[in-house]
Amino acid sequence: MKLAGRVAIVTGAASGIGRATARLSAAEGAAVILADLQDCAAEAAALEQSGARALAEVCYVGREDDVRRLFSSARTAVTARASEDDL
Repeated sequence: MKLAGRVAIVTGAASGIGRATARLSAAEGAAVILADLQDCAAEAAALEQSGARALAEVCYVGREDDVRRLFSSARTAVTARASEDDL
């Protein structure tokens, strides 16, 4: 797995190239943060059911506050997961 131990933040993940990138990143072992204007929770849940680690965030990358929230959520999720893995 080329991306094992890595985190991929994929924008535009609700459809098209973004969705394909999220799926491929997950298949290659990355923990995936799916970001889009549309809710990607169903896609994130599908990735998790296939054994991947995934988180969905509604985000408009043209808005600084949204991007800050996206990275804060990603950092929190990665830190929480690392703590769980240490147990």
